Amino acid sequence: MSLKIMCAGCSKDEREQAEATVRSALGPAADTDVWTISLVKLGSQWSVTLDARTVPGRSRTLMTPASRLGEAIAEAVRAPKAEAPAGAPAAAAAATSKPAASAPETAATPPEVPGAVVCKKCGHRFKVVYDAQPGEPLRDAPVACPYCWQMNKVQIGTEAAESSDYRAEKLEG
Repeated sequence: MSLKIMCAGCSKDEREQAEATVRSALGPAADTDVWTISLVKLGSQWSVTLDARTVPGRSRTLMTPASRLGEAIAEAVRAPKAEAPAGAPAAAAAATSKPAASAPETAATPPEVPGAVVCKKCGHRFKVVYDAQPGEPLRDAPVACPYCWQMNKVQIGTEAAESSDYRAEKLEG
């Protein structure tokens, strides 16, 4: 079918290697759907958004160390929607006992979606999901829009910002 890979935050050599890793990790699944894959390098980790357009429940967002990029993608493609891929900290975060939080509202946030962020480039709304401690201070963090991949600065919990353990999700509708 179709495969579109977008990559940010890395050198040309890293991008070429990451794109080859994605193609290899998807394997035959690349031919069964229309895929959009976003890779954003954050320090020594990759933020990965996999979006299979025609199969409900096939979209995933995860963080993985660079050394596990191919394995994490292959696991995410095989995993049922409710199951988090092994070794993907952001995907596994939902299973922790800490309450999940969304980024706070901004002046441009539509009132019907609390915590929504509006991309400064494309204007689409999305949310940032991370684990937070009660009363935890907020800090600016770079977050790639899941629609156009423009980097936005968003206030999130300090612990999540420092560990890069957060993800952006498209808002339905």
